[in-house]
Amino acid sequence: VAKRTDTVAARDQMYLATTSIRAPKLRADASACWRNASSGIKLERFAVLIEFRSLGVGKLLLQAVVNDCPRIGNKVYLHAQMTAKGFYEKYGFIAEGDTFWEAGIEHVKMYLPESIILR
Repeated sequence: VAKRTDTVAARDQMYLATTSIRAPKLRADASACWRNASSGIKLERFAVLIEFRSLGVGKLLLQAVVNDCPRIGNKVYLHAQMTAKGFYEKYGFIAEGDTFWEAGIEHVKMYLPESIILR
């Protein structure tokens, strides 16, 4: 079940999507958001609790965020940790440019072609 929650950040509007599976005392097992950035629509803050990885939760989360953002006429991109690059490639994201370091973790910029529809 994917749910959209709107929140306002300091200068940009940010949209938060959370997804949860039914489990005792579980509030949310994953979250992510998108925001308007100077280069387009940036997807960010993807997080899935370890115990819910490899169960399809990340796919549901990615679908919810991508389907919620205004894609037409906007470049949709993210900064993927290198360990997650294959995950995003599986859903049509394409690496762009050289790798770089953020918060001590190697990343690569990836974008989603407008023709790709996530279902």
